Amino acid sequence: MARAIEGLSKIHHHPSVTRNILMHPQDKAHIRYLDIKTRPQMPGKILAATNIHPDEPFLSAILPRVINERLNDQNSHDVPNMLFIHESTPSGVAIRDSGYPFFNEDLKVLMEAYGLSHDEAMAQYGYQLPRTNINGHDLNRSFLNMGDDPEAWLHHHLVAQNGPIPAGFYFHNDEELVGPKGKAIYIYIHGNRQDPFPEEFIERYRVAMRKNGFLLFNGLDDKSEPELGNRVEEGVVRTFTDEKDEKNEPKYASSLENNMVDKGIMRWAFTLEFPVTDKTTLRKMTEVVIDNLVFPVGTSLLQ
Repeated sequence: MARAIEGLSKIHHHPSVTRNILMHPQDKAHIRYLDIKTRPQMPGKILAATNIHPDEPFLSAILPRVINERLNDQNSHDVPNMLFIHESTPSGVAIRDSGYPFFNEDLKVLMEAYGLSHDEAMAQYGYQLPRTNINGHDLNRSFLNMGDDPEAWLHHHLVAQNGPIPAGFYFHNDEELVGPKGKAIYIYIHGNRQDPFPEEFIERYRVAMRKNGFLLFNGLDDKSEPELGNRVEEGVVRTFTDEKDEKNEPKYASSLENNMVDKGIMRWAFTLEFPVTDKTTLRKMTEVVIDNLVFPVGTSLLQ
């Protein structure tokens, strides 16, 4: 936990940043977030979030450092107003960081990809928990019945009271992007069919990734759930709120991102799937995504 908080400490003291906490009205659950206002005269803000899944800790340590550097460099005016949620699943993060031992499938993937022993994988990557919070719920699949999960309710309420949010960016690690695919990345863009996301931003992201030597993933996302049928093309998947599954039911009804868009409290939501790779590569990929997708989109939409 100390490594992740270290990345936040300097942001806390920046004059444009306010620390906040939102409490659940009937539960001990809470969510902490930073309100970053680089342009206080301008209404609106984007959202960035990490630790949606407790077993994906890498970006939660890297992203705060990148944001802090951008806030303090000479081009700080490029940082849009934003909410930053460091621990989207605080109860799951707390259990993970308490050292609770857990041997799950993600750890097996790491061991096989890099030839690591169990102890080496635990020490190097800290994979200790499955994807759930203290209630046994995957936050990214808990938005169909938010009343059953206080953390899902909190996330929805935070976005709603600050919305409509023009763009929300959710940072993940995909354990399938390891080994030879350790420099590949892809993103989901969730939106309404009548309001397509501008192609110019997608092309900028693709050009920047290639220029820096990174791969844009092509193929089927999440082979463990082939029924979703999400095929990635040149690092991008587009989904829409009106899509149906084989039973003619809403395909993404329970997902966090789809729920934000469907409820009208977020215009576009992005699931950013980074590889499980070394810290240097992951740091550079994060910088490229921030500078060529997240901040340009935010700056453009908030003008």
